[in-house]
Amino acid sequence: MELLAKLFFVHGTVQTVLVLSITIVLGILLGRIRICGVNFGIGGILFSGILLGHLGLSLDPRILHFAREFGLILFVFAIGMQVGPFFVESLRDQGLRLNAMALFIVVTGALLAVVLYKVFGLSIPQTVGIFAGAVTNTPALGSASEAWALVSGSADAAADGMRVIAMAYAVCYPFGIFGIILTMMLMKGLFRIDINKEIESVAWNERHKYPPLLDRALTVRSQDCVGTKICDLEGHGRDYVVVYIQAEDGTILPVTNETQLAQGMRLHVRGSEPKLHNLATFLAAHAEESTNADAGPLSTRSFLVSTTDVLGKPLYKLQAKLRKEHGIAIASVSRSGIESLPFASIKLRLEDRVRCVGTEDAIKRAQEIFGNSRRALGKAQVLPLFLGIFLGVLVGSLPLAIPGLPTGIKLGVAGGTLIMGIALSRVHHFAGMTWYMTTGANLLMREMGILLFLGCVGLFAGKDFVHSVLNGQGLLWMGMGTVITFFPIFFAALLCRLLWRINYPAICGMLAGSMTDPPALAFSMQYLSSNLPASSYATVYPLTMILRILAGQLLVILLCGAA
Repeated sequence: MELLAKLFFVHGTVQTVLVLSITIVLGILLGRIRICGVNFGIGGILFSGILLGHLGLSLDPRILHFAREFGLILFVFAIGMQVGPFFVESLRDQGLRLNAMALFIVVTGALLAVVLYKVFGLSIPQTVGIFAGAVTNTPALGSASEAWALVSGSADAAADGMRVIAMAYAVCYPFGIFGIILTMMLMKGLFRIDINKEIESVAWNERHKYPPLLDRALTVRSQDCVGTKICDLEGHGRDYVVVYIQAEDGTILPVTNETQLAQGMRLHVRGSEPKLHNLATFLAAHAEESTNADAGPLSTRSFLVSTTDVLGKPLYKLQAKLRKEHGIAIASVSRSGIESLPFASIKLRLEDRVRCVGTEDAIKRAQEIFGNSRRALGKAQVLPLFLGIFLGVLVGSLPLAIPGLPTGIKLGVAGGTLIMGIALSRVHHFAGMTWYMTTGANLLMREMGILLFLGCVGLFAGKDFVHSVLNGQGLLWMGMGTVITFFPIFFAALLCRLLWRINYPAICGMLAGSMTDPPALAFSMQYLSSNLPASSYATVYPLTMILRILAGQLLVILLCGAA
């Protein structure tokens, strides 16, 4: 017993590893427990930390502070690297409306927190802890804690305040999850939504937005188009590409940009059905289904982009170069399950899959150009990773002076690393380095970071948690957190449905994304038996994450200035 007490209760390196490990293991198991079909997921780590902290386990304060902050840095940098490539694209079309609603939810929640602060005479740590827990946003908790440490004035005040923030966060966190789920269910009943019809409507819209690419053979019949060059026929953004041609005598030939149309020439074209119909009209041709080029001297192969030489290059320019120099035609490129033509304004990224057509020699050359190596993609990019973290922490530590505020606002380690992750992932290839993480590496880094952070937060808050709930203001905090959780998302959902007629799966994903809440997203996909909510979740997630981090810090700074 004495040995066990020393291993688990006497601060040291071994004790730190043991306590953090058992906290994370127990938290993962708690997170798998389902209540009314919902589990806490990653939130189970927080509650395991609280439980063990209540039982007397703790970490050396300096080690705990480092592990908590480093875990947060790993988590938000991985998030930035993940969402960065799609951040700007997510703001287009319906994404603008969804992000407007996410902005409404964030701002309304923060305003409600200020109102509760004034009405009930809360302390600043109580207010920001309730706010972060009600919106189930861990980085907001981190940025608020970091801001409080800057403005609190002393180490003791900072430690006491951060403990209160962590406790209030943990108390309000559970309804933060269930509030989103309750809103989804209320919306379904209120508008008598037929889930199957909603899903079919979304599927129809997606088919219209990303029509499937077809392979068609068109024989030139019109005398007016004879002599037209292939590059002029395709133009820029015509939504079809000539993959290979077949002379009137049946000879199959690769395509060059200077190839001219001739009477009786047979074009094997890839594109969407409406565009192919327009091309057939121009050529006075009857469209027939095109067979695979492998039947002749040309072959079709798909290659995984794994080299840095082609990164960031517009695909239509690369198409022209490969045709001219190697006789290679790029038929299409696949990314995230969506197949596109090389004339769209697409810049190649690692893990794209490029479909090429050419002779055997040309195909071999294409493999050299694109790499096609899963092993190369799996190589860890350690130098860019830590350089990106360094730059993110540096940017997050630089204060921005704003008139009227008692202290300059900082993005903090969370905001700085998130924005740097987004920026570098969009650059993708810069200064001889590849700013890229495979999906598996990103997931591992993200999970390790959030496990460390939540484990430390739980252990830090656990000492006084039970006392605060049973004998303090814990129940009152829960009620306040419920207000901050429920009212913004419920009214945002009503506006989405009544004002813009946004479909139900998109609303569900937006609600989960506006609270950056993976358990709520998992519930919505299970509830709808569909992955559709994940799209709108990803659309609002980047902007919401940045706003949540800034909101947590701004609440501390503004309330300190008003005090």
